[in-house]
Amino acid sequence: MLVAGGHEHRVSSTISAPLSQSTAFRLTAFYRSNDGVVKDASTGATYNDVKAYGFRGKLQWRPTESVDLLLSVDGQRFDSTCCALPIRVASTNAIVPRSGIAVGALNDLVSLGGTKVFAKQENYGASLTANIGFGAHSLTYIGAVRQWTAAGDFDVDNTPAHIVTSNFNTTAAKQLSHELRLVSPVFERADYVLGLFLFDTDVNQSLDRRGTRINLITAINADGTVQAPPGSELALVADSTIKTQNLSAYGQMNCRPDDHLTLTAGVRFITEKQHLDFNRPLPRPFYGLGAFGPVAAEYSDHATIVKAAARYNWSDDFSGYVSYSTGYKSEGVFNSAALSPVIFAAQPLDAETSRLWEIGLRSQWFDHRLRLNLTGFLTKFEKYQQQAFDPALSIFVVTNAGDVHTNGVELELSYAPSRRLSITGGVTYLDAGYDYNAGPCYAGQTAALGCIHGRQNLSGRSFVNAPNLRYTILTRYTRPLSAVATVYGQIGFRWQDDVQFAYDQDPRFIRRAYGIADVKLGADFSGGRYEVSAFVTNAFDRRYVSNVIGQGAAGGGAIANIIPRNFRRYLGVEMSVRF
Repeated sequence: MLVAGGHEHRVSSTISAPLSQSTAFRLTAFYRSNDGVVKDASTGATYNDVKAYGFRGKLQWRPTESVDLLLSVDGQRFDSTCCALPIRVASTNAIVPRSGIAVGALNDLVSLGGTKVFAKQENYGASLTANIGFGAHSLTYIGAVRQWTAAGDFDVDNTPAHIVTSNFNTTAAKQLSHELRLVSPVFERADYVLGLFLFDTDVNQSLDRRGTRINLITAINADGTVQAPPGSELALVADSTIKTQNLSAYGQMNCRPDDHLTLTAGVRFITEKQHLDFNRPLPRPFYGLGAFGPVAAEYSDHATIVKAAARYNWSDDFSGYVSYSTGYKSEGVFNSAALSPVIFAAQPLDAETSRLWEIGLRSQWFDHRLRLNLTGFLTKFEKYQQQAFDPALSIFVVTNAGDVHTNGVELELSYAPSRRLSITGGVTYLDAGYDYNAGPCYAGQTAALGCIHGRQNLSGRSFVNAPNLRYTILTRYTRPLSAVATVYGQIGFRWQDDVQFAYDQDPRFIRRAYGIADVKLGADFSGGRYEVSAFVTNAFDRRYVSNVIGQGAAGGGAIANIIPRNFRRYLGVEMSVRF
């Protein structure tokens, strides 16, 4: 059980027990809620409140020594007053009313004029895992089904004015998967895995957006309603369904020429089919889009990806490896409400492929009290499918951004200088950027700033949300009070460098570096049966935003912040009981 600032409450409970000598079950249920961290400056209401609850159950049955069956079911529901986005950069459109809020990089206030926003999600699933032994081999079947639904409405213009009066959107998804895997015994010099995998999804999305053409608004009333001549009303109504079927066959083998060296080779053959249905029936939608559809299309593709690796164990405490692998992301199908005949005819987007080279060292020192892991990697993406927010349409779109690289070095540390003190942490240096010279310009970019005929050179520019440097460290000190009671204290700190959230490199979308410290003090009794703790999250009250997005024409080209739960410091207590 947890109680914290912002009226946060969390309760979870797990019960497990045998039903017979061959059958056992586990059931977990949870509930959590908290107030939102965004406040309306005019009404005092909070937004982005959260309430969620759900369950997970598992039933295991072992009818024989060679057969093991595991049935899992889960479900959860999520309700939120999402989403309210505080303005970071004010609109340049004179008709958009001023709220009196001091906008800026750390603004966490909104003024929505009483607009009701919400987001609801439901998620249910079940899976069956069957392990069957055939002599020294084992056969595994994993079947899963999941259904996910969501509905929401948020204030697109994000102003006190009701420029956009409705933005109702829904998503309904179903997925079904089957996997059959044959695993060999671990022979002295080799072992292997062979498998088949089938994945089938059906995703329907709808949008119903209503409002007034912003350039025809003549006045905004005190209650936020707008005045405009007849015929100024706009509507964007669209419905799309994408059905995907992915079938793959794979195999992997490990060979051990001697007791120190392991060679690994793997391959996966993939074939995929996609079917798109789309309809935008109304002739007068936003942004000059006309009616389009109903239309339908079929797409198919196939690929082969591989992996090769070598691991060498110099000793039980020191090993190293090198690996090479390729990746594949299926052809992109654009299905948003802004789909046009031109985009539809040009579909699909090219498949995204990748190549990854990796080298690593794994080591333990001082009688296993110190563990150091060092990893270096070079990744090259070709025809990268970039998701970007289109500020003119107020929607996320996907495009082939070109080639991208992500290269870096990671160091992981775990050190226990004594029985009472432990230190864990890690540091990552990342060089991630674009490798092409023809990208879109950002709003307001001039020739002097690099925009030539509507394009700019993005080669070497920052990849989205990819800090060059980040590190974490957690220190924990434990002190026994008796044979069955212990107290502890821990301090955690994480820091990361500046990041760019805009694909087009707009400098207004840069979030500056920040560091967050968390502190926790606690005690456990009766050998860990009872535990109680108090904690401070964001102990030094370091403000930051989790993302920056554009607000589009409806908001007059404003830019907004997304505020995280730990935007401000908060305190809490937690208690657990084990029976």
